[in-house]
Amino acid sequence: MKTPYSESFDLLVALISHLGSTDKASSTPTRIASNLGLEKQRVLNVLESFPAFFRKSNNTSNHDKLAGDYYYTLHLRYSRRKIDHEEDGASQPLTTEEIKMLINLVTHMVQQEQENSRSMIELQQSYKNLESTNKVTMYAAIIATVVGIAGVIVSS
Repeated sequence: MKTPYSESFDLLVALISHLGSTDKASSTPTRIASNLGLEKQRVLNVLESFPAFFRKSNNTSNHDKLAGDYYYTLHLRYSRRKIDHEEDGASQPLTTEEIKMLINLVTHMVQQEQENSRSMIELQQSYKNLESTNKVTMYAAIIATVVGIAGVIVSS
């Protein structure tokens, strides 16, 4: 099942802000978690759960403590790096407006999830109400039929 934006909002904002503003072109989950004071597994889960925002490199770290960790960056930053021909590990941070745009997108996705949740609850409630109405109508029809048959029997 897909991880909801609303469950990961705080980490998404932190990761977008961090990866967008650091002077490093990309970073590993271990380093990101250390820099932000977060649990590595939570960072990794969010990085992997939202591939529309985060790009996983084919390269892994060969640092002793980070060995085997993949590098991650924001897609927007990666696309700019290719345009700017920056391959040496350094990269220009995103502008404040670019980071704000990404955070606004995450916020919009959270709002969409909440609206969808409300709509689903309303739909389920409407279904229950319709089911109750159908039962009452069915019982009323059965009672009317029984009373009609009883009336015919009594009048005969």
